[in-house]
Amino acid sequence: GLLLGNPHYPWSGGRRFWQAQVTIPGELDVAGG
Repeated sequence: GLLLGNPHYPWSGGRRFWQAQVTIPGELDVAGG
């Protein structure tokens, strides 16, 4: 795992980092932010 905290980006608003996951069974399983 990787934990990222960038002090140059705000903690809220449109420029915030978001966690996302995409799963297609038998094809693809990725997570990131």
